[in-house]
Amino acid sequence: KPHMDVSQWDGLQGVDNPNEKPFYHIRPDINDCIRQFGGPRTWRYVCQDNLEPYDLKHGRIELEMELDEEEWGWDNENGWFAPSEEIRFMHAEDVGDNEEAIVETIQKLKDIISDCFLSVQGNGSITGLYSLDDLFCLLNSVGKLEDAITVQDMIKEVFKEFPDSSLRKQLDAGISELIEGKTKQALETFSDIVATEPAYGEAWNKKATVHYMLGERAAAVEASNKALETDPRNFQALAGIGLVEMDALNDKEAITAFQQCLELNPWSMVSARLSICMNRRARSSSKADSVNE
Repeated sequence: KPHMDVSQWDGLQGVDNPNEKPFYHIRPDINDCIRQFGGPRTWRYVCQDNLEPYDLKHGRIELEMELDEEEWGWDNENGWFAPSEEIRFMHAEDVGDNEEAIVETIQKLKDIISDCFLSVQGNGSITGLYSLDDLFCLLNSVGKLEDAITVQDMIKEVFKEFPDSSLRKQLDAGISELIEGKTKQALETFSDIVATEPAYGEAWNKKATVHYMLGERAAAVEASNKALETDPRNFQALAGIGLVEMDALNDKEAITAFQQCLELNPWSMVSARLSICMNRRARSSSKADSVNE
């Protein structure tokens, strides 16, 4: 049945209760589409009542593309091409408890999203999407926190992406371990990633996070600097350095890191910590002046 109200469609005015009829995505004949619409169409959404047998004496049907045999199979009993359960799931049809079809579809969605983020990393050269530069410009231009969070989260996801999908999955595994409190296991995972691919900046950033959580401040700063080597715009890495220096009472270094972070992301939560460091440094300077007097 259609997943929308089709009762007002011009071609269905002679069909009784079309919303209860079976509908099909069909591959139309190219020549028919050119005659009717002025150009080819890859598919049409057609009510079963409007389907008619085609006599091959009128000529062979020419399709825009061939059916993918892995996704569509001929159902001899019913006399039609039946979609795979994965296709049915993608079009919101119930596939029961077929977990394999669901998993395969989710993976396809992940691959599509991954391709988009990789395109953004490459300045939008693949799909014409916004580049990372565009996203940073947008982050500095929005006027509402809600919008800023949306853009900020998008940038974070772009940072996570990597051409090697196996390493991307490994990063996700490490993040899951971190969320589950398996800190040392997460550190091993991130360390393995950067040992395999030192250019994976977000793996360095996550490694820095774990070092900080374990109180290993020098290692945290080192890992954050590695992340910044791959992309100096990684505001999370700058925030991490600021936190380490703040904890060590190195207010001058903390202020520098926090200010660099805010230049990239003015909505970062480090602004409050920057104020603390600046006030603390001002008080320290005031005391020094008093002693000198």
